[in-house]
Amino acid sequence: NDVAWGNNIFVMGSGATQAVWTSPNGVTWTKRTLPTTLNGQYSVSYGNSTFLIASYQGFYMTSPDGITWTYRNATSTNGYGGTSIGGNSSLPKMFCFGASKFIGCGLGSVVSSVDAISWNSLNTGSVNNLNSVASNGNVTVAVGEYSFNQFNPKTLKPTILSSADGNSWNHSNTNGLTAYSLSKFYDVIWTGTRFIAAGGGVNQSTSGVLIATSTDGVNWSTQVDTNTNYYVSKLASIGNTVISDMNLNSFDGGLTWAYQTGDNSYGMNIATKIGRAHV
Repeated sequence: NDVAWGNNIFVMGSGATQAVWTSPNGVTWTKRTLPTTLNGQYSVSYGNSTFLIASYQGFYMTSPDGITWTYRNATSTNGYGGTSIGGNSSLPKMFCFGASKFIGCGLGSVVSSVDAISWNSLNTGSVNNLNSVASNGNVTVAVGEYSFNQFNPKTLKPTILSSADGNSWNHSNTNGLTAYSLSKFYDVIWTGTRFIAAGGGVNQSTSGVLIATSTDGVNWSTQVDTNTNYYVSKLASIGNTVISDMNLNSFDGGLTWAYQTGDNSYGMNIATKIGRAHV
């Protein structure tokens, strides 16, 4: 489900096989023994000489090298029978490392930790899912579904949050990013030059692609906004090339986009996740 690079090794989490795999080169992979089973899909991140693997159901483990893993007990239980990170019952499901700490996003809230052991939980003022989080080292951005907040109490536009320290979070006004309500962002990445957030409509009647970019994580510009085609759920970049799981790609760093011929498949999804780890 996810892959991260750190300490000269790739670490990949597979919720389907409930296993962790490592590779020094992305070609040869070794299955690693875990101290316990993690249910659900996995998110993998690396920072402060630590790998963090968390499941969508609230379990998580840490490792200094991707080989030897330690199961971490959190502070409260949740409805899935597991433990929620930082006592946060909203089950943070995606993590990144930025502002010298791990940052995870979940149902309207974020959690942060310097060591991936002691966690702080913060209510961001958003009431719906935050689906993805990315950092450029100084600013961290979390994106998600339409929600009621100070800027869009009625228009149901997607959510963008930004933070310089992982503790205080600000909402960006997304009303002008799309003409369509019931929109949300599924993924956000940092390309080395700018943040790119991608998503679209949330159901068949309002499906469409929404892509926005920002150099500072606060001020955003729309690059694609349409109510045709399906939404984009995954992005990856290397250099000026940005690819999506809908074959809607950019070759100038995310400023202009065009559909490429070819089949949309799980192979593209795998490629995007490996691409994110490479960057």
